[in-house]
Amino acid sequence: MKIYLISSLFFHDLSISVTKAIFRVFYLALGILITFLANKFLFPYNLDQGLKELSLKLIKYVNILAENLIKNPSKNEEEIINLTIHIKLMCNKLALRNIQKKDKDINRLILLTGNLTASLSYYTLLKKDLGLVCGINKDELIKLQSKLQYSLKEKVPLIDIINLLDSTVDSLINCPYSRKAIYNPASNGFIY
Repeated sequence: MKIYLISSLFFHDLSISVTKAIFRVFYLALGILITFLANKFLFPYNLDQGLKELSLKLIKYVNILAENLIKNPSKNEEEIINLTIHIKLMCNKLALRNIQKKDKDINRLILLTGNLTASLSYYTLLKKDLGLVCGINKDELIKLQSKLQYSLKEKVPLIDIINLLDSTVDSLINCPYSRKAIYNPASNGFIY
């Protein structure tokens, strides 16, 4: 009699738990379906538009960095450091978003702005500490800054801005030596 009573209580608890488990799975599936539909129709995210906006924001910050380097770099050291860090973080954010799309132009923009920012900051901030003879070609920097400003105002295609950055990176550093210090992310530092 005891065995029968224990087994009937066990099966009774088991049947109630199975019913609860089935309802839990049903409500979970319903919640997943509602979330999927809400993300698809109520809160859509356009990856292409997000990459374009972030790229333009990155170029605006490069333009602001160029303005600060043109004005008086010795007075704006804190702001130059902050902009350099901000640009590098934005490059990382753009790289993470570009993992899904795998756009080669965006990767090129990330590499160019990273190299340009690090090299300009290096020559501006560390010149007096390292006793470098090299420096930034101010005329080229002014040209780059005005072209970037024009490109942002006139909404020039992104590929043209990338080509502009690519063509001016080498001419920005004024160095009497044949070797220049250029930031290379693959080596985690500067190449001389």
